[in-house]
Amino acid sequence: MTRFAKAHHEGYCPRTAVKSGLDISSGTFNPRIIKNMIPNGTPNKFITSSDITAGRKFQFEINGSNIEIKYHTRSSYAASNFGPSSNSGRTATAQIKVDCKLLNQQVGFQRNPNNGTHIPIKF
Repeated sequence: MTRFAKAHHEGYCPRTAVKSGLDISSGTFNPRIIKNMIPNGTPNKFITSSDITAGRKFQFEINGSNIEIKYHTRSSYAASNFGPSSNSGRTATAQIKVDCKLLNQQVGFQRNPNNGTHIPIKF
């Protein structure tokens, strides 16, 4: 059981747990923290495309909450269509969804994806 899964087992809120992986000062995620959130044995459901060449997508449930963690390499589509301010067009990003709401860089949750829900990964 990962640290993330154990925390939920002990009664922590899933939204609070995913927020803990976000570096508030830089608005980035550490890839080690992302990997620690995923329960062992969860299958990778990511499908590559001509736009995004590598990534991972994991869906699981903890304490009745549906969690989706997705991260991928830079998106050439985002780079060409949204310019240099696009998080996905600049670098690898993560999207974390808890019960149909996405975590954003302001440490809140929202339904619709946008630049702020594509959180840069800090390597």
